[in-house]
Amino acid sequence: MTRKGFTLVEVLVALLILALLSGAVYQFMASISEDRARIETVANRNIGATRLLTLIESDLLTCVAVADDGSSGIKGDASSLRIARRAVKISVGSAANFSDATMTEYRFNKSARTLVASRDGSAADELVTDISSVRFRFFHEGEWVSSFDSSATGAVPAAVEVAVWFTGADDDAEDPDADVRLPPPDRIRVIGIHDAVPTGGVSP
Repeated sequence: MTRKGFTLVEVLVALLILALLSGAVYQFMASISEDRARIETVANRNIGATRLLTLIESDLLTCVAVADDGSSGIKGDASSLRIARRAVKISVGSAANFSDATMTEYRFNKSARTLVASRDGSAADELVTDISSVRFRFFHEGEWVSSFDSSATGAVPAAVEVAVWFTGADDDAEDPDADVRLPPPDRIRVIGIHDAVPTGGVSP
């Protein structure tokens, strides 16, 4: 007798195989999508951190101890840093306006998990996003300190350390300078300042 169709069992087996294959393909595609999103996140973090470190290093290259208006040239704590530096700014208008002072402020927003920068009071620009913590430290008189004010010391620090944590930082830690509560930073750079007053042969 010639067979012209499939039995119910065969149809059910075929549907089961199709469902298993569809589930495997879906999991594979979802895994690829998650890996791609993870790679993009890591890449964006590293690009932002590199930009941050480069900008701060550029600002410190020509920083001053006291700004033109008498305010601190370098002032900061564990989560913020303000730098006055020498520069030339030309304003386009009826008359050119030349200035040799530029003020940049870097600040970590813990609630938003971002680090923003503003120059000369302009709107804040997000440099690094989706980060756990940022720490600034200052090398002065032979030791690292968590806050610094060049107006009070009359000089710039010998070096500034910038550390960035992408993940793993304790969100409950209120003090970013508490090393025992933080793992090693994902990105860190110690930036020496050429115009700093020597600290008796002690280097950072």
